[in-house]
Amino acid sequence: MNSNKNSLVNSPPTVQEFGALHNLLIHPDKAALKIGDTKLGWTKVCHPQVRNIHNKVFGGYLMKEAFELAYACGRIFSRARPLLLAQDLVQFVKPVEIGSILNLNAKVVRSQGSPHRTFQVSVEASVMDPVTGHSDVTNVFHFIFYTESMPVRNVIPQTYLEATEYLMAARRQESSLSFERVSSGQRWLIDPEQHGY
Repeated sequence: MNSNKNSLVNSPPTVQEFGALHNLLIHPDKAALKIGDTKLGWTKVCHPQVRNIHNKVFGGYLMKEAFELAYACGRIFSRARPLLLAQDLVQFVKPVEIGSILNLNAKVVRSQGSPHRTFQVSVEASVMDPVTGHSDVTNVFHFIFYTESMPVRNVIPQTYLEATEYLMAARRQESSLSFERVSSGQRWLIDPEQHGY
C-alpha cells in the first residue's frame, strides 16, 4: 500500500529505532497518552454534490474532511489551537464511489512530549459495505501540527501496528527537517528549534 522509500515495508526498523521504541515503552512518561486514546472519527454518506468528472468522490473533498478531522483531533489532544506545519504524505489507495458510507478516523501517531511542540496526526479513510460490514481503506492522510505557546503531551504505542505508525511518523518528521522550498529566489529551511522538534 505504501510505495514510499521510507516505508517500513521497504526498509525495516533500524537498531536505533528499536532502541528508541524500547526505551519509550520501558520508561514511559507518566503524563503520556496511549495512541488509542487520541482517536476521533465520524461516518457519513457520500452524496452526488461531491463528485468529480469521473463520478467518484472528489479527492479535494476528502482532503478537506481529513484536515478538519485532524485539526479537531489535534485541538483535543494539544488542549490548544494547533497550527498546521505541513501536510505530509497522502495515499490515494482507491476511489470512493458516490453513495459510499465513508468512515474517517484520526489519531495522534507521534508526539515527543515536553519541551517539544509538534505532533503528527494520521487520518485513515475507509468505505464500508453495509451488507457485509467489510471495510476497505481508500486514503491515508498525514498532518504535522505545532502549538505556539505550550509543549504537548507524549503518546505511547500499545500495539505493533501503533508502533509501526509511530516509527513511520518519526521517519516522516526526519525527512521534513531537510525540506527546502524556494520562495522569491530564496531558500527557506524549516527551523527545527522554532517548531520544537
